[in-house]
Amino acid sequence: MVSDRLLLVNKSNQGAAKIDTFDWVYGFQDGTRLMGKVCGYLDPDSNRLLDPENCSAIYQNAQGQVLSRWQAGDFIAFELTTTGEDLLIVASNDNCIGNSFCLVSGISRSCAQVSDEGKSLIREVFQYPAWSLQGDHSTSKPAFSWNCSVSPFFPFVSLRFNLQSTSSKKFYRWTVSPYFPFCPLLEVGESLA
Repeated sequence: MVSDRLLLVNKSNQGAAKIDTFDWVYGFQDGTRLMGKVCGYLDPDSNRLLDPENCSAIYQNAQGQVLSRWQAGDFIAFELTTTGEDLLIVASNDNCIGNSFCLVSGISRSCAQVSDEGKSLIREVFQYPAWSLQGDHSTSKPAFSWNCSVSPFFPFVSLRFNLQSTSSKKFYRWTVSPYFPFCPLLEVGESLA
């Protein structure tokens, strides 16, 4: 079974390896694109990505409109090298019935395909120049950032705590005023930036 290959990846060098996040893109000849993210360990000897996790992908048209998306549980196989020569990425969000994609690059077969509701949206021979993989080698970001601010304007003295998710635009703001201690204000919203 293909999914067993995703789970049985060599974990011998995990102790010294650092997990990285990689962005990948495959551009089809008609202007549509498959774009995704994956986390894993890069083996320096083979340039192979080990222990892929947190996989996600979207298929978008030339104008940037998202036509389909896949999350971590949708990936059946995810094997790649940084060169793109040995590549197998397969995902389906409906148990391989009709909404799936595959990128295959190997000695015996090369294919790039996206299907929706059982119909092939696009299918072509995998083209190496259309593939790119970029790593985010920065230090990992915390899940949340926070700060505190004080408004000293009498009689509206207040203490405000801001909690911002680094993975999304959501923020949580909690404001307490000494004059109204039993009426704290909690705001949840999305920032524009």
